Amino acid sequence: MITALFLCFPAYVMVQVVAVWRLRSGWRWASLVPLLPMIFVVAATVKAYNQQSNLWPLLLLFSSPVALLYVLAIFGLNLLLRRN
Repeated sequence: MITALFLCFPAYVMVQVVAVWRLRSGWRWASLVPLLPMIFVVAATVKAYNQQSNLWPLLLLFSSPVALLYVLAIFGLNLLLRRN
């Protein structure tokens, strides 16, 4: 379970890059919604790591699955509505 949480952030980054590359117009803007909060999450994570906090990855671990699921849902909706 914890390994899946650790893999969500790299998966989110890859899916976000593919979403920006593949999606068009409103779909692209919709896929960019979690990007701004994730930038702040990464900044907070780096700050906590630099302060040698032992809880530094927690915010990243709990927010990246939500962002990943959101971008995957945008991809799924786009695919579903494009086929119809």
